Amino acid sequence: MRWWKSILKFLERSKKMRKIIVIDAGHGGKDPGAVNKLYGVKEKEVNLGVATYLEAEIKLFHPHIKTFMSRDTDVFISLRERCQKANWIVNKDFQHPSVQADIFLSIHTNAREVKGKPGLEIETYYCRGSKRGKRLAEIVQENLVSDQNTIPTIDRGVKIGERWSKKREKMMPFYVLKNTKMPAVLVELGFLSDIEECIYLNSPRNQKTMAQILSNALVEFITEEGRE
Repeated sequence: MRWWKSILKFLERSKKMRKIIVIDAGHGGKDPGAVNKLYGVKEKEVNLGVATYLEAEIKLFHPHIKTFMSRDTDVFISLRERCQKANWIVNKDFQHPSVQADIFLSIHTNAREVKGKPGLEIETYYCRGSKRGKRLAEIVQENLVSDQNTIPTIDRGVKIGERWSKKREKMMPFYVLKNTKMPAVLVELGFLSDIEECIYLNSPRNQKTMAQILSNALVEFITEEGRE
């Protein structure tokens, strides 16, 4: 009967590997996000570029993983709608008409007034109190900054996704991290306001490279959870 146990164990592990990932390209439509005025590069375009390459990468090399884009064109989608899409996916490929995603990855690029150090300054955010979200953020960050030959980076670390609210006079969590019901992270891939980073981020070739690294990170997280 041991071989039956082995088969059952294999099937259970395979089931754990069949995950659903929502890829969220930040901003869009009337909301351009950060803008490099010198080159006319908009964050919404870079985010969508990386997200599109990421979806293609996963579909090609990891067909057992389902992917859903919060947007696949230049349209405005509210933060609430993005969370709703992740929490309540409607898809005919599943036995049940609606399912919840297993992972939520929001892709962004940054901006600032003062020029930083040479290299892509990368940081990944997670929701306070989410152990699985924190672990996902750690894996994403480690993959993005580990190979300096592939991407010249500066590690800005893994951080709790919060910002100061003047209206409420306290720190408030990032909406898409707080209101999604699965491990969720928001990654900032660099600063569009810095000329060197802007040129790098606007390159389709480099966007594809970052997408490949993000794909590896997501698969690593799924594999790690599958062992538990």
